[in-house]
Formats: sequence, C-alpha cells, structure tokens
Amino acid sequence: MASADIAEAARALVHGRVKLCGLTRGKDVELAARCGATHAGFVLVPGTPRAIDADEAAELAAVARGNGLKTVGVVRDCTEGDALAITDRIGLDALQLHGLEPPEFTSQLRSRMPPGTELWGLCGVGAAASPCRPGTDRTLFDTRWGGTSGGSGQPFDWSLVRGRDDLPSAFLAGGIGPFNAARAAEVGAYGLDVGSAVEDRPGIKDPARVAALFAALCPDARVRP
Repeated sequence: MASADIAEAARALVHGRVKLCGLTRGKDVELAARCGATHAGFVLVPGTPRAIDADEAAELAAVARGNGLKTVGVVRDCTEGDALAITDRIGLDALQLHGLEPPEFTSQLRSRMPPGTELWGLCGVGAAASPCRPGTDRTLFDTRWGGTSGGSGQPFDWSLVRGRDDLPSAFLAGGIGPFNAARAAEVGAYGLDVGSAVEDRPGIKDPARVAALFAALCPDARVRP
C-alpha cells in the first residue's frame, strides 16, 4: 500500500489522477502505468463488454501493483457476500458500486470492508446530478442514459457537478478522451476515469490513444506508449 501511495502521488504530480478502466490484458495494465495512470480499473459485471472474472482480475491486479498502480474493482447490484469475496480475492484498493445499491446496503458493506479499502459510489448525471451516496469514500460521476449509467462513451454537462462538496474527492467519468481530457481536468475533480474513448474495441486499449490522453493532460511530459 505504501509503495502504491508513493507511485500514485508521483504520477499525479505530472498528469493528475487517472483511472484507466475496463482493463482485460496485462499488457494494457503495463501500458497504463507506463503512460502515467494512477489507478487500474477492472469490470466485474457479468454480461458487459469489458467483464472479467475475479480470478482474471486478481492476475491483472498483481501486474498493477507491481507497476505501482492502485486497483479498483467495478461491481453492480451484487450481494454483500459477493462484493466482500471479490474484494478479498483480488486485494482491491477500492470497490466501485456502479448499480442501484440502496443506502442500507452501502453502509453495511462499508462496515465490513477491509481496513484501507475505499468504497466508491456511482452518481449518474443526466438532466441533474443525484446526491452522493452516504457511507462511500468517493463519488464517481458518470453519464446517465436510457435509465442506466456508464458505458455510453458520452460526456455529460460538467457544469452540473461544479461546486459540489464531494467533487474534490470524486472521479469524473463519461466519454473522456484525448480530445477533452484537459477540459475535464479543469472541472476540479479528484481524478478522471477513462475507458471507451481510448479503446480499439471493448476491453482492448489503443496505445496511441492512451498516450495521446496523457500527452493532452501534460503536454510537456514525455509519454511512451
């Protein structure tokens, strides 16, 4: 944990905090670290385009830790037992709730999470931004579309979250790529969550787009894809 904290701080000084999400291959985890990411995100939602299972995520998380990245597992509407088992199996730094989990579920899960493991909660933003989830350590703002949130590759109106109390500790997601990353960073969130905008296809990152993303965040830094 200490080495991951130091690596995160060093990378954040250059590009800010960036979570590269939907990782499915070890080579893409290494790419994320090499280009300047601070967090590696793994989607553990069966039936979704970037889904992997807990065993696959554990292998990728080991690669991430070896490269100084913090690890985040994304789940949706799973049971408390499954959430805890996933966290323990992978050894996550953070578990991201990306569904419609009720407040009582969140608070109960928070009380049973391993020490030092963060709990993040989705806040879908459409015509308005919903309240942050009680009991979570961080909010993740993502685009709400068609009754669901996330995975659309479309940004939302960032003015809807400006000035919120939880923004300085939150991650900003939704269609962030090389073309708008610098503007996204100016919103003032704790970090950026990037996925589909730097992919060749779902779950497969494009090295040139990933490098372009980090170059956009810090034009003076040398980014090696």
